[in-house]
Amino acid sequence: MSKASAICEEFCDRLQSSTRNIASRRGSYKIEKLKCALDQKYFLELFVRLRNIGYCCTQVDKHPEFDRCIAWFESLPHVQHRK
Repeated sequence: MSKASAICEEFCDRLQSSTRNIASRRGSYKIEKLKCALDQKYFLELFVRLRNIGYCCTQVDKHPEFDRCIAWFESLPHVQHRK
């Protein structure tokens, strides 16, 4: 389990994660994608903690009638240069 997934589990009652390998002429890297379902009151703290470890929020769907949201996060690419 990644550090980001562990953080999400503190706040979310549903979590989906996937990893994608990307290759380019400049190198290769992995991007982890996370989809989290949580109470809206926890979103800001989750956002800050994931941002601090190199993740960005790509989308948020709010469901105000339930005080809930679904948030998608992605790791920022760290290029591993080929030798």
